[in-house]
Amino acid sequence: MRSTKHDASPPRFKRGLRSIFLLAACATLVFVSLFGVAEADDTTFYELETKYIFGNFTVGSSTGIEGERAFEPETQANFGKRDGHYGVGQTALEYEYTPTQYVQIEFGPTVSYYNIRGVSGLDDMNSGSLNGFEADLRTVLVDRNPSPFAVTLSVEPEFHSRDETSGVKVVNYGL
Repeated sequence: MRSTKHDASPPRFKRGLRSIFLLAACATLVFVSLFGVAEADDTTFYELETKYIFGNFTVGSSTGIEGERAFEPETQANFGKRDGHYGVGQTALEYEYTPTQYVQIEFGPTVSYYNIRGVSGLDDMNSGSLNGFEADLRTVLVDRNPSPFAVTLSVEPEFHSRDETSGVKVVNYGL
């Protein structure tokens, strides 16, 4: 007669997932305490900010209200490979500032966490690190007030010191 032993500890996948969320939550608390929370001015009803009107998959032409400051953590997580255990998370901790109604600046570090075991083609790794730096510089070229359309130029330079899939040390620049 076979006896089965049940392990009371949670699966490794769930522990890795908890570690990623704990790291992102701690990083968010640190940056919120350093930079404060977002402040919004009293605006009238007819002003519509279109920067996030279409969700996160596309960006509108607005730059925000003059003097506005905000902290925006943005997390990207990847889980699962055909074999082994794979969990990778990258969080960009962006501080956003709008000095004028036509210019917006976002910048901040990126923090990554890698939990990789037994995946063919990848080295085993369980670590977190400061991974690089990202920025987003936006300026309005054509304002909506004199015309029915608006045009905004956005430049997004970035630097990463670890590969986003495998976690190996690299030097990646992007624009």
